[in-house]
Amino acid sequence: MTRLRGLACAIAALAAIALMPISPLPAQANPAPAPISPVPGAAMTVPWAIGGPRIERDGTKHVFQGDWPNMPVTSLRIWDARTAWLNIEPAPGQWAFARLDAFVAKAEEHHVQDIVLVLGGTPAWAAKQQRKTDAPWLGKGSASPPEFWDDWTTFVDTVASRYQGRIKAYEIWNEPNSVTYWSGTAREWATLTELAAKQIAISDPTARVVVGGFSTFPAKTLAKAQAFIKALPASMPRPSAMGFHWYPTKQQLPAGITSTAQALRAATKGTSLSGVPLWLTETNVRGGSSLSSSAQQAAMQSIATTSARAGITRLWWYAWTDLGPPDLIQIYDGTPAARWLEVSNGSASQS
Repeated sequence: MTRLRGLACAIAALAAIALMPISPLPAQANPAPAPISPVPGAAMTVPWAIGGPRIERDGTKHVFQGDWPNMPVTSLRIWDARTAWLNIEPAPGQWAFARLDAFVAKAEEHHVQDIVLVLGGTPAWAAKQQRKTDAPWLGKGSASPPEFWDDWTTFVDTVASRYQGRIKAYEIWNEPNSVTYWSGTAREWATLTELAAKQIAISDPTARVVVGGFSTFPAKTLAKAQAFIKALPASMPRPSAMGFHWYPTKQQLPAGITSTAQALRAATKGTSLSGVPLWLTETNVRGGSSLSSSAQQAAMQSIATTSARAGITRLWWYAWTDLGPPDLIQIYDGTPAARWLEVSNGSASQS
């Protein structure tokens, strides 16, 4: 999302849920859809999984020992967790893997078999340009194409080789159709994506490649996503999935997800993305924090079931953190949203 600001967004997490057809809400006339994922449990990014200092909303500083959701976790999607390219390679050839290493180790400690890493966030030293619109929580030049493509492929190779067999999928960039995260052209993004896909195929042939992470709000960003999709060369390796983000208002539920998915699929016709699965890699409800507990759960249920019916094969909630954007449904231990997730993935009783 482009509205995140300051430290809160730098440590925000993306929560991915493998939803089971169990709901704490009243039974509906229609049969429950197939699960979003065949694996029970919650798949999510957890910002404080490895602990460390953080600044609270009142400005005080606390050091946390680490936090992990109080429910089964089957997948970790890593973004907004200080693991961007600019964090991993702060200077040319100088690598800082301690934080990402700790995330991967924490996931494995909890028997997580599926880790998805978002590759994005250009370091200032590698950036072709710096713009006022660059995400301030990432830094100047973070939205820029690299000045030299070799710097990008070296980064991708180093990461994919280091985590071979451990990180299972790489999502290429975050919201490239938003100027906050990408200040280059569609053609430059297509080149970056093609280079990454080819390099991952060499460095870790078992890893999946996810293209996009496209923003779909407002409407003009969806149109821009369609132009970016058309820019992809037919020669690039076929991706495993295309990711997109959907942040509806309560009024846009549930039909909006179906029309959005249809628009994205239509844009892929005749491209290297034609027929690839759709992953909803970020979702929540704008204005969701003002809803009642039952309304929050109903909104999440609506997104989950409608996504499944629309053929979306994976779904990640944004975000599992108590420092998330204040206008969204808050998802962390003890919240109504977390309770719904526990029950929906079968890790809690309905009593």
